[in-house]
Amino acid sequence: MKKNFMRITDGAMGYLLLFLMAYQVTGEAAHEWLGMAMLALIVAHNILNRRWYPALFRGRYTLFRLGWTVVNVLLIASMLATMVSGILLNSYVLPLSIHGTMATARVLHLAGSYWSFVLMSLHLGLHGSALAGAVRKWNRAWRVILGVLAAGVAVYGGVCFTRADILTYMTFQTHFAFLDYERSPALVLGDQLAMMVCWALIGWCLGAGLRALSKGQKARKQKEDP
Repeated sequence: MKKNFMRITDGAMGYLLLFLMAYQVTGEAAHEWLGMAMLALIVAHNILNRRWYPALFRGRYTLFRLGWTVVNVLLIASMLATMVSGILLNSYVLPLSIHGTMATARVLHLAGSYWSFVLMSLHLGLHGSALAGAVRKWNRAWRVILGVLAAGVAVYGGVCFTRADILTYMTFQTHFAFLDYERSPALVLGDQLAMMVCWALIGWCLGAGLRALSKGQKARKQKEDP
């Protein structure tokens, strides 16, 4: 039951993330309500995974565990920055309007939201071992088709990411998002999904590489021990 609820929560977070990053599709009011829904899901996600926090200080750190922990800690930090700045910017759900904070909150929200998007996609990719295990049971032809399709979508997502100049938002070089309001909602959401697939695939490759290095590290240590 708990695992099913966790899957539903994680899936809902993924869908919400796509729409949150498509501000020109939802508009300001819906964006704020979706943000509050995401906040509720994040709280639920952390409650369900609360054992992860004390486990940080136990056990040995392999390269994979270190990479996993770094991504998660950075994701938590970016999510906190995005949520706090988002609440300060609220005009409909929680109109706080704290004087003197809006400009800083806007810049922080823009950078934090894209960092959260990238890191959450990497996080999903690092979870990809379970999906890869299921795909291995498929017919070889279908595995090849899925691989080619995923690679194609990821390449397109990388092009979208570069074309939108998102790195300038993440590095505080650009303080306002330049959004195409004439682009159809389906294409906007498709671009966001492609970028998510791109970073998730990078996360999966990173996880696979770190797992392989961790296994090699463990094997060398076993040979060295008497």
